[in-house]
Order: sequence, then C-alpha cells, then structure tokens
Amino acid sequence: YSKAWEYREEICRMQEVHEKYLFLVKNGIHSLTELIAVRDNLKEEAAECGKERRELYREKRQMEPLFSVADKMMELVPAEKSWQAGDEFFEKEHLRYRALEEQLQGAGYSLEETENLRKKYKDKCSGIYERQREIRKRLKMAGEMIAEFTESLERAKDRQEEKTGQEMSRDSRSQK
Repeated sequence: YSKAWEYREEICRMQEVHEKYLFLVKNGIHSLTELIAVRDNLKEEAAECGKERRELYREKRQMEPLFSVADKMMELVPAEKSWQAGDEFFEKEHLRYRALEEQLQGAGYSLEETENLRKKYKDKCSGIYERQREIRKRLKMAGEMIAEFTESLERAKDRQEEKTGQEMSRDSRSQK
C-alpha cells in the first residue's frame, strides 16, 4: 500500500521547484537582474499577444454577418438535400437556401469557404489563448521567484544587521 498521499504537498512543491529550475535554465538566467529582464520581456510579450488577440477579434467581428448567413444555410442543408432528392415539400426552404447562397457569393465566398474561414479564426484564437496562458504562467513564475529572491535578500540583510548589532554590543561590554 502506497503512502504517496502523505507526501502530496512535498511532491507538489518539488514539481514547482523543478518547473522554476527549468524556467531559469531555458532562459539562461543567472542573476536577479536577468530574471527581471526576462519578466519585463514577458510583460511586453503579453501586451503584444493581447493586441494581436484584439485585432483578430476585430477582424472576426467584421465577418460575423457572413457567419450568420452560413449558420442559416447550415440549418437548411437537410431540407436542401431533400429538395435535391425530389421532395417538393421543401421548396420554400430551397428558395431560402438559394437566396442565402447568393448573398454569400455576392460577398465573394461559398459556404465551404466561410466555414473554413470560421475554423481559421477559431484556430488562431485558440493559439493566441494558449500563448497568453503560457506567458501568464511564466510571468507569474518569474514574479514569484523575484519575490522569493528579494525576500531572502532582506532576511540575509536583517541577519547581518542583527549579527553586527550583537558584535557591537559585545565590544561595548568588553570595553567597560
């Protein structure tokens, strides 16, 4: 019977330390100054990614009317297939489908091209989202490491001041 559950927190902490180590190695970081520079670059990257996402959403919003027409056509596809198979009951849907098809063609697209365009936007949005997520994760990690490092420097400084203060009080007692 495994007792790994007892060490869950330690295992999680070890994984976190390992991720931070890999982050430092991958970015060639050897000092606090280099870590701060990498963090600043990540902030710029995050801003650039946000700008790219906003531009993509703006482009996608301009295409929404075409996507709306394509959605309406997709709803009518089963009726259109029935019409083409000879079922005249769906004549009204067939005429609506043709009108929507002409509307898309007037904009220079076919139904297939519109669906491919929608997929392209979706894929690009997903890619940008993943990049943003990774950048945020690395940014958070860099911030945590900077905080840890400065905190440890402060503790070392406090210990040094305490040690210096103790030595000075010993010296003043020995002079009496």
